[in-house]
Amino acid sequence: MQALAREAGKDLRPHIKTHKCSMLAHKQVESGAVGVCVTKVSEAEALVKAGLDNILITGALATPRKVERLMRSYHQG
Repeated sequence: MQALAREAGKDLRPHIKTHKCSMLAHKQVESGAVGVCVTKVSEAEALVKAGLDNILITGALATPRKVERLMRSYHQG
C-alpha cells in the first residue's frame, strides 16, 4: 500500500484498528507513512508511550476531560 501511495504522490496514514500493534505502527512509519490513525484516546496514549508522535484521532473527543487526558499523555510520552 505504501508503494502505491508513493507512486501516486499521496501520503499514507494507516489506521491501526487492523493490527493494534505499536511495533507494526512503527514499521509503517519507517516505511514512509506520515503517521497513523486511531479511534480512541486510549489507543493514542498507547502509541505515544511507544514513541509515535504523528497520530490522528478519528473519533470525537466528546469531553474536555478526554482532551486533557490526551495532552497529559502527549507531554509525558
